[in-house]
Amino acid sequence: MRLVCNLQVGNRLLPTLNLTGRKKSNKTQLSLGRNPGSDSKDGELYIMVCTSKNLNGTKYKVRGNVEQVFTKFMDQGKATVRVKEPAHDLIVSQADVIQLKSFLHALKLGLQNKDIGQVKLSTLRPASSAQVEKQKTRLVVTSRRDYPLTTSFPYSLESLKISTCTLRKVDGRISSLKHLTVLDLSENQLRDLPDDLAKLQHLAELHLQNNVVEKFPASLCIAYSRSLRLLDMNNNMLSCLPPQFCELTELVNLKLDNNQLASLPKNFGNLINLRFFAASSNQLKSIPCTFLQLTLESVDLYGNPFDYESVANVRSEMMLDSIHIRRYSAATVPLSRFITKMCLWKSLL
Repeated sequence: MRLVCNLQVGNRLLPTLNLTGRKKSNKTQLSLGRNPGSDSKDGELYIMVCTSKNLNGTKYKVRGNVEQVFTKFMDQGKATVRVKEPAHDLIVSQADVIQLKSFLHALKLGLQNKDIGQVKLSTLRPASSAQVEKQKTRLVVTSRRDYPLTTSFPYSLESLKISTCTLRKVDGRISSLKHLTVLDLSENQLRDLPDDLAKLQHLAELHLQNNVVEKFPASLCIAYSRSLRLLDMNNNMLSCLPPQFCELTELVNLKLDNNQLASLPKNFGNLINLRFFAASSNQLKSIPCTFLQLTLESVDLYGNPFDYESVANVRSEMMLDSIHIRRYSAATVPLSRFITKMCLWKSLL
């Protein structure tokens, strides 16, 4: 029975000497088992702690020595095992919840002197470096040669970049990376985004520039409504955005340059945290009236075929929740000029 986790060892005697009682948390392999060659039934049970600095491990006797097990935060992958000799607290964190529950269940049986013959115990041997190496949180793949076809993506990944690999479909394994906050699939040949990506509920940045994506799924808008802060869809084939897109209320930076967008959702103003917006070189002829609700620091709408309507027609156009504006020749539309013209038109109604 093995458990890979972060472990902090606390010495309960040191605080009495005005010394720090806890060591720094380290990637650790915990093993519950017997010494090699010992009797499979009557052999003494030990908890063995192996780290990168101590591959041979430190053993703690279980029966008569484990004083208490704290499991209040077990559903968060945390627990503490208190032993008498030496006076240590084994503080477990960042453990897989299912594996942690199995480990503690086996430990409980051992403490109660119950038959644990059906539990797969470990033979206590030194750990390898690979078993206790630090969990990988970032992975960059920029060529098909380096793409992990025969190995899985590290479960602990927080940032994943797969670029210039000519991917036509999103790898289904990505949706199982529950800790992912940054996903970069730029410069591939992606056309569709699978609904399975909605499982990445902590995603804060999504980079999809330079693909051929035709639509942004409504399911992703709902799933990322409380997490996504940056979305880069430059240089794709988007023709429209779903109404649910306006539920991405945590968005701060939105990049939609060089697509085929003919309109924006009428509730676009619901993106209350949006500060940077670019949608140059699309097919926009109008913008929603709710656009005026935004507090933008930068906006770029250059290269869109905006229609010019006389002020006399603005009233009727506003009843359709849109305002038409002239084509601007500047490389970037100055926000102050943009808002000033909007306000001027509204004052003439």
